[in-house]
Amino acid sequence: MPSITVTNQPVYGRNLIQINWSDEPSVTFARVIRIESDGSEEWVRAHTFADTDGYSIELSAGLAVLYDTEAPMDVPVSYRTESDYSSSTASTSDSVLMSGNDMWLKAPLRPWADQRVTQGTPGVPECVPESGIYFGGMATDSRANRSGIIPINNRRNPISAARTRGGIQSTMLYASRRLVDRDAMVELNAPGDALFFQAPAAYGIIDHYQSIDQYQINRLSNDHRKEWRTHTLPYTEVDRPPGLAEGILGNRWVDLCDPYATFGDAEAAGQTWTNVMLGQATNPPIPGFRLYSDIPIDFATYADIPLGGRTYEDLMEDR
Repeated sequence: MPSITVTNQPVYGRNLIQINWSDEPSVTFARVIRIESDGSEEWVRAHTFADTDGYSIELSAGLAVLYDTEAPMDVPVSYRTESDYSSSTASTSDSVLMSGNDMWLKAPLRPWADQRVTQGTPGVPECVPESGIYFGGMATDSRANRSGIIPINNRRNPISAARTRGGIQSTMLYASRRLVDRDAMVELNAPGDALFFQAPAAYGIIDHYQSIDQYQINRLSNDHRKEWRTHTLPYTEVDRPPGLAEGILGNRWVDLCDPYATFGDAEAAGQTWTNVMLGQATNPPIPGFRLYSDIPIDFATYADIPLGGRTYEDLMEDR
């Protein structure tokens, strides 16, 4: 029987899934299905091309590693693995729960570009001097009317033609602290593919996919050395995009280029393909890469600022 192990990684906003089909040598491709608390199911996106659906993954010695970066927050889920040609042999994982206080703006097809969005920022963003992307607000939700009316000759009232109302249209506002954070947001939006927005259940914002319209960045000071920027992202809700996912930050080929010039160098350092798939082959992290651990929050409240011996002027001047 196959086995499946799921590890919750809330700091990265994802679930790590490891499947083992070594007891079934005839199975060379498998898939993983997420099972939500209401019984609904969704295939977990794969990162290797096994077929055109983008959800089956090729096994290596019966093993495979996947990352579910689209799992819902604050909702228990489990996962089932089955072969790509039959569901008669399958295994189901224990339930896991992804929780946290932050929002996420993700690229489902490019999970290495996912951005954690901090909510614990005081009302004036200058009160938090560290690197990060912060939630600035969300405009009014608009749901387009697609119904219509048809005038009829010699009849006072028209006939209505009902069509399903459109999804959400709104605008998201974010603030970035450092230029590197600004660049991360630019890179996230550059390809123009659909993004995925998530928030803790307490905020009442349903997870949804967004097609971003005109993306704008605004400077907050005439002194452009002050690195704060605001980001305006008008969007229309869209369906989940199909396709394969690229790797997570740390397990792409480009992530291995600096520490290892050749495959021989990686092998000599004791790295295995499992280490690469788990994102561990680049530990310690590559200098210059912006990782989630690079986003500390020193001051959660206004009261914490004077306790740290700093003034608002210090924070504005990055001291």
